[in-house]
Amino acid sequence: MTNDQLGNLANWAIGLNCPDQYLRAVLNQEGVPAVEHRDGTSEFVITQSNSQLILSTGTLQLEEIESERVMVKFIVPDESTIFRNTGVIDISAPCLVPKSANVGKTDKGRPVIGHNRNGGGNNWIILPLKLATLLKHRGTRVKQFPSPEGRFPYETVAVADRGGIRRLLAGCLRSLCFSRNLPYVHLAYVPNDARSVFGFRVDTDFSSSAEIAEAVRIAEKFGMAWTWFVSTAHINNNLKGLVKLLSGQDVQLHGHRHVIYSGFDRNYRNFFQGLKVLQNAGIRPVGAAAPYGEWNQALNDVFVELGFEYSSEFAYSWDDIPSRPIVNGKENQVLQIPVHPISLGRLAWAGMDQEQMIRYYKRVVDWQVARGEPCFLYDHPGMIVRYPEVVSEVIKYGLERCGTWITMSDYCRWWQKREQVRFGCFINEQILKLAVENETSEICLIVEHQQGIARVQLSPKRHRLELLPWQPVQALPFDPKELQTRKWNLRFFIQELERQIRRRLQMRKEMHREWANDE
Repeated sequence: MTNDQLGNLANWAIGLNCPDQYLRAVLNQEGVPAVEHRDGTSEFVITQSNSQLILSTGTLQLEEIESERVMVKFIVPDESTIFRNTGVIDISAPCLVPKSANVGKTDKGRPVIGHNRNGGGNNWIILPLKLATLLKHRGTRVKQFPSPEGRFPYETVAVADRGGIRRLLAGCLRSLCFSRNLPYVHLAYVPNDARSVFGFRVDTDFSSSAEIAEAVRIAEKFGMAWTWFVSTAHINNNLKGLVKLLSGQDVQLHGHRHVIYSGFDRNYRNFFQGLKVLQNAGIRPVGAAAPYGEWNQALNDVFVELGFEYSSEFAYSWDDIPSRPIVNGKENQVLQIPVHPISLGRLAWAGMDQEQMIRYYKRVVDWQVARGEPCFLYDHPGMIVRYPEVVSEVIKYGLERCGTWITMSDYCRWWQKREQVRFGCFINEQILKLAVENETSEICLIVEHQQGIARVQLSPKRHRLELLPWQPVQALPFDPKELQTRKWNLRFFIQELERQIRRRLQMRKEMHREWANDE
């Protein structure tokens, strides 16, 4: 069955009034059926018009919408269902804001989203977003992350909050469904019927064998396999020892030397060397992670050329479900799997003690569980060994709250299966009927209705909504303190400048070592 056939079979599908590639990519990522709109075939319709996304359940007279262009740094949530579990959403782009906007606020405090809440036959939401602008890679910026105590930790991440933008669009669809007394349905973000999944990524960088060995013992204590991204030039010619140490773990590539370049050739050489080192040791990596979490098109082209299935760079995305970057008008072959970008070193810089560090990471876990999304944390062996009590307590909490663990490579393979699934559904106020293509027991359907959520096996069945295994929705309140992370801070600016200088000096040293080896 094609998408169109599934859409014709069902009365619940998102009708698209526009050929926008970025919108289709986000809907595929979210896991909702989308079809080309034809009158009467779609319950809900999305139109990309004049730099706005217009979501409606009826005919909307576009000429009646007066708007003005406003520079929006971020969107602040309100109590609307639209913003369930979103937090502040970074935009950093000019937006065409409707003058009748009445939901959410910009960084300047003005309403930003237009929402007709009359509950009649013509319900609509106007998002002042052009996805082709927002979701295209626009470089990086330094971002502070909210913390209930201590200074705010920070990291260099993507300009736009891709996860927040996707959640905002999903929240609008959810709100429209609820206005018609219908559930919002989408594919689960994690395998089976789990609430979430917990994973741990480790970048070895310049770590010693002793540090790696001690970190591995912590993973094994919890019966876990972590995902290790290895910088192969820094293992001190102890490849056999490293392979033995990481036996049973998920070993991937962090490059040969811990350095990145702006062009293709030198990045290719760096990752090709590392790939050969691991392959000669009997390891076949399918994932890569660039040093310093950076991402650019040259790196992406290298990963494609070398055949990697996934990579993970918070300069592209963080705290989100996987996506495929659109490069030169095409969806990338290399899946992006985001992680939370704040490591223990960043918390130590923020002046946190161990109990504060634990509370910080527990907050991250709680947010990802409430969203039903995976929770991947990351760090380095040296800091893991320095704070073993923190790591152990956070892992214990993560496993308890998420319910299970997974490696990034296994999660990649699961997501690849999810991408092949197609489904359609007939919904009214009592019945949910499913049609499924590429059915697999590892993937569930999430059904959200008002204050309840149910996980349903994705198979061609008929369900009575009242008999689904409903559970209460977890909705975490927005913390206004998060707004303080957007305030400019001179001390923070100076310390980040010093950090960038140290990073550049370290990279220059690595380049000199590479050149010396060439000679």
